[in-house]
Amino acid sequence: MKRTWQDDFRLMIKAKVLIGSMADRDRFVRNRLDMGYDVRIEHLLKLYFYPEGTQYRGVWMRSVFSATHEVLRLKRTKRHPNKHFIYEIIWLSMDPDVLPNRLSDDVGLIAEDNPLLQSPELPLDPSIVQDCMKYLYAYHEWLAEALSKKGYVTSSEVYDKLKELLSQSIYKK
Repeated sequence: MKRTWQDDFRLMIKAKVLIGSMADRDRFVRNRLDMGYDVRIEHLLKLYFYPEGTQYRGVWMRSVFSATHEVLRLKRTKRHPNKHFIYEIIWLSMDPDVLPNRLSDDVGLIAEDNPLLQSPELPLDPSIVQDCMKYLYAYHEWLAEALSKKGYVTSSEVYDKLKELLSQSIYKK
């Protein structure tokens, strides 16, 4: 059978669709990871700044887990994204130089939304900001590593990691 220009054209269209669908899948993975950023940060901050006996603590931990607990495989490699790809999306999507400056504003907004909870004193002490940043960094570093290895984390793994990081905190509620 002789190949015609129509056959070549069909192959070219199939190749474009295949390449486009691969790029769409990678973009979908990126967008899905990025979606939980605001919720994750807000609830990580609540866990850090509010006392351990707070009745909402379990809800906040579940929200952190729900915000980002799995990652899809990339279509072109059929593997989970590597740690650096995930970390760049879940943590570095916010400019790391801006986050410490935004921390007091975020805590102030959280305090306004939760008037029944005793809020931390504002403006935040620089050592507290540094410790909170270390806590946020450590959580996201751990999450990126775990997601890159098996594609998901369980709720108990997230809760255990949060408890571990919070126990190392210098901020006393």
